[in-house]
Amino acid sequence: MFLAAGANALNQGDRQIMPLAAIPMAAEFGWSMLEKGWAISSFGTGYLAIMLPSGWLATQVPAFQLLAFAVGGWSLFTAATPMAARYNMHVFTNCRIWMGVAEGLCLPAIYQLLAQHVPAHVHSRAFSLMLGAGALGQVVVVAVCAKLPSWPSMFHIFGSAGAAWCALAVVLRITFGVGGHKGAAHDGPSERAEAKRICDHIKVYVALAKSPAVLAICAAHFSMNWTGYTLATWLPTYLHDVYGMPMGSLWIVALPFLLQGVASAVCGELADQAVARRFCSLLTLRRGCTAVGLLGPAACLLAFAAARSVEGAVAIVCLT
Repeated sequence: MFLAAGANALNQGDRQIMPLAAIPMAAEFGWSMLEKGWAISSFGTGYLAIMLPSGWLATQVPAFQLLAFAVGGWSLFTAATPMAARYNMHVFTNCRIWMGVAEGLCLPAIYQLLAQHVPAHVHSRAFSLMLGAGALGQVVVVAVCAKLPSWPSMFHIFGSAGAAWCALAVVLRITFGVGGHKGAAHDGPSERAEAKRICDHIKVYVALAKSPAVLAICAAHFSMNWTGYTLATWLPTYLHDVYGMPMGSLWIVALPFLLQGVASAVCGELADQAVARRFCSLLTLRRGCTAVGLLGPAACLLAFAAARSVEGAVAIVCLT
Protein backbone atom coordinates (compact mmCIF):
# COMPACT_ATOMS: atom_id res chain seq x y z
CA MET A 1 0.00 0.00 0.00
CA PHE A 2 2.84 2.39 0.83
CA LEU A 3 4.53 1.69 -2.49
CA ALA A 4 1.24 2.54 -4.20
CA ALA A 5 0.98 5.74 -2.16
CA GLY A 6 4.53 6.67 -3.14
CA ALA A 7 3.77 6.01 -6.79
CA ASN A 8 0.73 8.28 -6.64
CA ALA A 9 2.79 10.97 -4.91
CA LEU A 10 5.14 10.93 -7.90
CA ASN A 11 2.22 10.62 -10.31
CA GLN A 12 0.48 13.72 -9.00
CA GLY A 13 3.67 15.61 -8.25
CA ASP A 14 5.41 15.22 -11.60
CA ARG A 15 2.49 16.75 -13.47
CA GLN A 16 2.82 19.87 -11.30
CA ILE A 17 6.32 20.59 -12.58
CA MET A 18 5.20 21.94 -15.94
CA PRO A 19 2.84 24.68 -14.65
CA LEU A 20 5.78 26.14 -12.72
CA ALA A 21 8.49 25.44 -15.29
CA ALA A 22 6.35 26.95 -18.07
CA ILE A 23 6.97 30.44 -16.66
CA PRO A 24 10.79 30.51 -17.13
CA MET A 25 10.52 28.27 -20.22
CA ALA A 26 8.15 30.74 -21.91
CA ALA A 27 10.62 33.54 -21.19
CA GLU A 28 13.58 31.53 -22.53
CA PHE A 29 11.91 30.17 -25.67
CA GLY A 30 9.68 33.15 -26.41
CA TRP A 31 6.43 31.20 -26.15
CA SER A 32 3.12 32.94 -26.65
CA MET A 33 0.27 32.24 -24.23
CA LEU A 34 -1.12 29.77 -26.80
CA GLU A 35 2.19 27.92 -26.99
CA LYS A 36 2.37 27.86 -23.21
CA GLY A 37 -1.10 26.33 -23.22
CA TRP A 38 0.06 23.61 -25.63
CA ALA A 39 3.09 22.96 -23.43
CA ILE A 40 0.95 22.51 -20.33
CA SER A 41 -1.95 20.61 -21.92
CA SER A 42 0.00 18.16 -24.10
CA PHE A 43 0.38 15.89 -21.08
CA GLY A 44 -3.41 15.68 -20.82
CA THR A 45 -3.71 14.52 -24.43
CA GLY A 46 -1.77 11.34 -23.74
CA TYR A 47 -3.41 10.88 -20.35
CA LEU A 48 -6.89 11.05 -21.86
CA ALA A 49 -6.03 8.75 -24.78
CA ILE A 50 -4.93 5.88 -22.52
CA MET A 51 -7.81 5.98 -20.02
CA LEU A 52 -10.03 3.19 -21.40
CA PRO A 53 -7.16 0.94 -22.56
CA SER A 54 -5.42 1.27 -19.18
CA GLY A 55 -8.52 0.11 -17.30
CA TRP A 56 -8.68 -3.01 -19.47
CA LEU A 57 -4.93 -3.57 -19.27
CA ALA A 58 -4.99 -3.51 -15.46
CA THR A 59 -7.18 -6.63 -15.52
CA GLN A 60 -4.92 -8.49 -17.95
CA VAL A 61 -1.41 -8.07 -16.53
CA PRO A 62 -0.11 -8.16 -12.93
CA ALA A 63 -0.92 -4.81 -11.34
CA PHE A 64 2.45 -4.45 -9.61
CA GLN A 65 4.40 -4.89 -12.85
CA LEU A 66 2.09 -2.49 -14.67
CA LEU A 67 2.60 0.12 -11.95
CA ALA A 68 6.38 -0.27 -12.07
CA PHE A 69 6.32 0.07 -15.87
CA ALA A 70 4.19 3.22 -15.57
CA VAL A 71 6.44 4.88 -12.98
CA GLY A 72 9.56 4.06 -14.96
CA GLY A 73 8.01 5.32 -18.20
CA TRP A 74 6.78 8.70 -17.03
CA SER A 75 9.97 9.29 -15.01
CA LEU A 76 12.02 8.73 -18.16
CA PHE A 77 9.93 11.21 -20.15
CA THR A 78 10.01 13.68 -17.24
CA ALA A 79 13.81 13.61 -17.16
CA ALA A 80 13.94 13.95 -20.97
CA THR A 81 11.66 17.01 -21.07
CA PRO A 82 14.42 19.71 -20.97
CA MET A 83 16.31 18.06 -23.84
CA ALA A 84 13.10 17.72 -25.86
CA ALA A 85 12.15 21.36 -25.23
CA ARG A 86 15.50 22.59 -26.51
CA TYR A 87 15.15 20.49 -29.67
CA ASN A 88 11.82 21.85 -30.92
CA MET A 89 8.19 22.26 -29.90
CA HIS A 90 7.07 19.17 -31.85
CA VAL A 91 9.48 16.84 -30.05
CA PHE A 92 8.69 18.52 -26.75
CA THR A 93 4.92 18.10 -27.01
CA ASN A 94 5.33 14.47 -28.08
CA CYS A 95 7.54 13.85 -25.05
CA ARG A 96 4.85 15.31 -22.80
CA ILE A 97 2.12 13.29 -24.53
CA TRP A 98 3.99 10.04 -23.90
CA MET A 99 4.55 11.07 -20.31
CA GLY A 100 0.75 11.43 -20.05
CA VAL A 101 0.28 7.96 -21.55
CA ALA A 102 2.59 6.44 -18.93
CA GLU A 103 0.91 8.34 -16.07
CA GLY A 104 -2.48 7.18 -17.32
CA LEU A 105 -1.52 3.60 -16.42
CA CYS A 106 -0.86 4.49 -12.79
CA LEU A 107 -4.27 4.82 -11.15
CA PRO A 108 -5.88 1.74 -12.76
CA ALA A 109 -2.86 -0.30 -11.63
CA ILE A 110 -3.09 1.15 -8.11
CA TYR A 111 -6.85 0.52 -7.88
CA GLN A 112 -6.31 -3.08 -8.96
CA LEU A 113 -3.43 -3.50 -6.53
CA LEU A 114 -5.42 -2.14 -3.58
CA ALA A 115 -8.45 -4.24 -4.51
CA GLN A 116 -6.23 -7.33 -4.38
CA HIS A 117 -4.41 -6.56 -1.12
CA VAL A 118 -6.61 -4.34 1.07
CA PRO A 119 -9.62 -5.66 3.06
CA ALA A 120 -12.96 -4.15 2.03
CA HIS A 121 -13.70 -2.62 5.45
CA VAL A 122 -10.67 -0.30 5.23
CA HIS A 123 -10.97 0.64 1.57
CA SER A 124 -11.85 4.26 2.35
CA ARG A 125 -8.77 4.66 4.53
CA ALA A 126 -6.53 2.99 1.97
CA PHE A 127 -7.77 5.12 -0.89
CA SER A 128 -7.62 8.25 1.27
CA LEU A 129 -4.00 7.45 2.09
CA MET A 130 -3.27 7.01 -1.59
CA LEU A 131 -5.01 10.28 -2.51
CA GLY A 132 -3.40 12.09 0.41
CA ALA A 133 0.00 10.91 -0.80
CA GLY A 134 -0.81 12.40 -4.19
CA ALA A 135 -1.54 15.76 -2.57
CA LEU A 136 1.69 15.46 -0.57
CA GLY A 137 3.59 14.82 -3.78
CA GLN A 138 2.14 17.99 -5.26
CA VAL A 139 3.12 19.95 -2.15
CA VAL A 140 6.71 18.72 -2.25
CA VAL A 141 7.12 19.30 -5.99
CA VAL A 142 5.68 22.82 -5.92
CA ALA A 143 7.62 23.84 -2.80
CA VAL A 144 10.92 22.46 -4.13
CA CYS A 145 10.59 23.57 -7.75
CA ALA A 146 9.73 27.16 -6.80
CA LYS A 147 13.10 27.44 -5.05
CA LEU A 148 15.29 25.74 -7.68
CA PRO A 149 17.66 28.03 -9.60
CA SER A 150 17.03 26.49 -13.04
CA TRP A 151 13.97 24.93 -14.67
CA PRO A 152 15.77 21.85 -16.14
CA SER A 153 16.68 20.73 -12.62
CA MET A 154 12.96 20.47 -11.79
CA PHE A 155 12.56 17.67 -14.31
CA HIS A 156 15.88 15.97 -13.59
CA ILE A 157 15.37 15.76 -9.82
CA PHE A 158 11.90 14.26 -9.92
CA GLY A 159 12.65 12.03 -12.88
CA SER A 160 15.45 10.60 -10.74
CA ALA A 161 12.99 10.17 -7.85
CA GLY A 162 10.87 7.94 -10.09
CA ALA A 163 13.92 5.86 -10.96
CA ALA A 164 14.63 5.47 -7.23
CA TRP A 165 11.03 4.29 -6.66
CA CYS A 166 11.47 1.65 -9.38
CA ALA A 167 14.72 0.43 -7.82
CA LEU A 168 13.05 0.17 -4.40
CA ALA A 169 10.07 -1.68 -5.91
CA VAL A 170 12.38 -4.23 -7.53
CA VAL A 171 14.30 -4.79 -4.28
CA LEU A 172 11.10 -5.23 -2.24
CA ARG A 173 9.62 -7.56 -4.84
CA ILE A 174 12.70 -9.78 -4.89
CA THR A 175 13.33 -9.68 -1.14
CA PHE A 176 9.83 -9.80 0.34
CA GLY A 177 7.58 -10.74 -2.56
CA VAL A 178 5.75 -7.40 -2.41
CA GLY A 179 3.03 -7.12 -5.03
CA GLY A 180 2.28 -10.84 -5.29
CA HIS A 181 -1.31 -12.03 -5.60
CA LYS A 182 -3.36 -12.33 -2.41
CA GLY A 183 -6.92 -13.16 -3.19
CA ALA A 184 -7.16 -10.76 -6.09
CA ALA A 185 -10.44 -9.67 -7.53
CA HIS A 186 -9.20 -11.15 -10.84
CA ASP A 187 -6.73 -13.59 -9.34
CA GLY A 188 -6.61 -16.53 -11.67
CA PRO A 189 -6.66 -17.21 -15.40
CA SER A 190 -10.40 -17.88 -15.37
CA GLU A 191 -11.12 -14.52 -13.73
CA ARG A 192 -8.87 -12.68 -16.17
CA ALA A 193 -10.49 -14.50 -19.09
CA GLU A 194 -13.90 -13.48 -17.78
CA ALA A 195 -12.76 -9.86 -17.45
CA LYS A 196 -11.46 -9.94 -21.03
CA ARG A 197 -14.73 -11.44 -22.29
CA ILE A 198 -16.73 -8.71 -20.56
CA CYS A 199 -14.45 -5.90 -21.73
CA ASP A 200 -14.55 -7.16 -25.31
CA HIS A 201 -18.34 -7.21 -25.38
CA ILE A 202 -19.66 -4.03 -27.00
CA LYS A 203 -22.95 -4.33 -25.13
CA VAL A 204 -21.15 -3.64 -21.87
CA TYR A 205 -20.00 -0.25 -23.10
CA VAL A 206 -23.46 0.56 -24.45
CA ALA A 207 -24.99 -0.32 -21.08
CA LEU A 208 -22.42 1.79 -19.25
CA ALA A 209 -23.08 4.74 -21.55
CA LYS A 210 -26.79 4.55 -20.72
CA SER A 211 -26.42 4.01 -16.98
CA PRO A 212 -27.60 7.04 -14.93
CA ALA A 213 -25.15 6.13 -12.17
CA VAL A 214 -22.18 6.01 -14.55
CA LEU A 215 -23.24 9.24 -16.24
CA ALA A 216 -23.56 10.93 -12.85
CA ILE A 217 -20.08 9.76 -11.86
CA CYS A 218 -18.67 11.00 -15.18
CA ALA A 219 -20.34 14.40 -14.74
CA ALA A 220 -19.06 14.69 -11.17
CA HIS A 221 -15.53 13.67 -12.14
CA PHE A 222 -15.51 16.06 -15.12
CA SER A 223 -16.65 18.93 -12.91
CA MET A 224 -14.09 18.14 -10.23
CA ASN A 225 -11.25 17.93 -12.74
CA TRP A 226 -12.36 21.10 -14.51
CA THR A 227 -11.94 23.03 -11.28
CA GLY A 228 -8.92 21.16 -9.97
CA TYR A 229 -6.84 21.11 -13.14
CA THR A 230 -7.68 24.68 -14.11
CA LEU A 231 -6.37 25.93 -10.79
CA ALA A 232 -3.45 23.50 -10.59
CA THR A 233 -2.14 24.26 -14.08
CA TRP A 234 -2.79 27.98 -14.39
CA LEU A 235 -2.59 29.32 -10.83
CA PRO A 236 1.22 29.82 -10.95
CA THR A 237 0.96 31.75 -14.23
CA TYR A 238 -2.00 33.76 -12.90
CA LEU A 239 -0.20 34.77 -9.71
CA HIS A 240 2.99 35.55 -11.64
CA ASP A 241 1.39 37.55 -14.46
CA VAL A 242 -1.49 39.28 -12.65
CA TYR A 243 0.00 39.89 -9.21
CA GLY A 244 3.67 39.98 -10.21
CA MET A 245 4.66 37.21 -7.81
CA PRO A 246 8.28 36.09 -8.41
CA MET A 247 9.15 32.43 -9.00
CA GLY A 248 10.74 32.08 -5.58
CA SER A 249 7.45 32.99 -3.89
CA LEU A 250 5.28 30.58 -5.87
CA TRP A 251 5.81 27.91 -3.21
CA ILE A 252 2.58 29.33 -1.79
CA VAL A 253 0.76 27.38 -4.51
CA ALA A 254 1.58 24.27 -2.45
CA LEU A 255 -0.80 25.29 0.36
CA PRO A 256 -4.04 24.14 -1.35
CA PHE A 257 -2.49 20.74 -2.05
CA LEU A 258 -1.37 20.42 1.57
CA LEU A 259 -4.88 21.13 2.85
CA GLN A 260 -6.31 18.72 0.28
CA GLY A 261 -4.09 15.92 1.56
CA VAL A 262 -5.07 16.52 5.19
CA ALA A 263 -8.77 16.75 4.32
CA SER A 264 -8.57 13.55 2.26
CA ALA A 265 -7.08 11.55 5.14
CA VAL A 266 -9.56 12.94 7.69
CA CYS A 267 -12.61 12.48 5.47
CA GLY A 268 -11.64 8.91 4.61
CA GLU A 269 -11.43 7.99 8.29
CA LEU A 270 -14.75 9.71 9.06
CA ALA A 271 -16.42 7.96 6.11
CA ASP A 272 -15.32 4.51 7.31
CA GLN A 273 -16.49 5.30 10.84
CA ALA A 274 -19.86 6.61 9.64
CA VAL A 275 -20.58 3.43 7.70
CA ALA A 276 -19.20 1.12 10.42
CA ARG A 277 -21.38 2.75 13.10
CA ARG A 278 -24.40 2.89 10.80
CA PHE A 279 -24.81 6.66 11.01
CA CYS A 280 -25.93 6.58 7.38
CA SER A 281 -26.01 4.28 4.40
CA LEU A 282 -23.07 4.05 2.03
CA LEU A 283 -25.20 5.53 -0.77
CA THR A 284 -26.25 8.52 1.35
CA LEU A 285 -22.66 9.09 2.42
CA ARG A 286 -21.39 9.06 -1.15
CA ARG A 287 -24.13 11.38 -2.36
CA GLY A 288 -23.51 13.82 0.47
CA CYS A 289 -19.74 13.86 0.01
CA THR A 290 -20.10 14.30 -3.75
CA ALA A 291 -22.50 17.22 -3.31
CA VAL A 292 -20.24 19.00 -0.83
CA GLY A 293 -17.15 18.23 -2.91
CA LEU A 294 -18.68 19.79 -6.04
CA LEU A 295 -20.85 22.65 -4.78
CA GLY A 296 -18.20 23.92 -2.36
CA PRO A 297 -15.44 24.32 -4.98
CA ALA A 298 -17.96 25.80 -7.43
CA ALA A 299 -18.79 28.58 -4.98
CA CYS A 300 -15.08 29.14 -4.25
CA LEU A 301 -14.25 29.33 -7.95
CA LEU A 302 -16.81 32.11 -8.43
CA ALA A 303 -15.35 33.95 -5.45
CA PHE A 304 -11.82 33.46 -6.80
CA ALA A 305 -12.69 35.43 -9.93
CA ALA A 306 -13.62 38.39 -7.72
CA ALA A 307 -10.46 38.28 -5.55
CA ARG A 308 -8.60 41.59 -5.40
CA SER A 309 -5.40 40.52 -3.65
CA VAL A 310 -2.96 37.64 -3.84
CA GLU A 311 -3.70 36.73 -0.22
CA GLY A 312 -7.43 36.58 -0.93
CA ALA A 313 -6.93 34.54 -4.09
CA VAL A 314 -4.74 31.96 -2.34
CA ALA A 315 -7.11 31.76 0.65
CA ILE A 316 -10.05 31.02 -1.65
CA VAL A 317 -8.07 28.34 -3.51
CA CYS A 318 -7.21 26.74 -0.16
CA LEU A 319 -10.92 26.52 0.65
CA THR A 320 -11.54 24.98 -2.77
